Amino acid sequence: MKLPDINPKIITAAVIGVSVFLLIVFIVGRLTPSPEEYPAIASTSPLDQSEGVILTLPISISFAEELSRQQQAHISISITPELEVSQKWTNNHTLELTPARSPESTTTYTVVISYKNRKIHSFSFETATKTPEEIAEGNRQQAEDDFLFAQEEKKFYETHPWYSKLPIETADYVIVYNFEKNAFRIRLTLGDGVLGAELKAAENRALQDLENIGVDLKKYDYYVVTE
Repeated sequence: MKLPDINPKIITAAVIGVSVFLLIVFIVGRLTPSPEEYPAIASTSPLDQSEGVILTLPISISFAEELSRQQQAHISISITPELEVSQKWTNNHTLELTPARSPESTTTYTVVISYKNRKIHSFSFETATKTPEEIAEGNRQQAEDDFLFAQEEKKFYETHPWYSKLPIETADYVIVYNFEKNAFRIRLTLGDGVLGAELKAAENRALQDLENIGVDLKKYDYYVVTE
């Protein structure tokens, strides 16, 4: 059986068409960089999905390999919501972003890293409920309160030097100071069936203990309770 004759012009056109197609594929392949040509991110600070972040330090982006000056120039950063930052390469691996102002509190920021205008990585973090300024002011106020408390505490112990030695607890009584009554409370714990003389002796021992810790019983009142 004889194959039908094919017009040579058709064969020539087909060959040319295939050649042009292969040439276009080759050119596109050369112009389109493979994924391996884009820098890889090794780590970020803050970490992705971090919460309660206080940005007192720069945002840090570390690349897996060293980037040349030309590659560094192709890196671009965008932050949402907008946060103005200055960029600085601390070495060929690490890019630091320093906010020009404090970020908003309780806000989720997303950082997008692009290379030649193509996104290569992104990460997000949520800031703390207070800004660094608010935290600093809170620390200042706390320090002031602590100082005032220490001063008041010092004055208190100067006028009540015996207070640190309370309560006094023995088998027969427990002594505390009642600030509402401004008096010492002596609670006798001798139990039932104890004679009045024994109760009085225990009370006297309690008063002696108060004098031993520096209490001037002429200046302070006391009262006695029994179980």
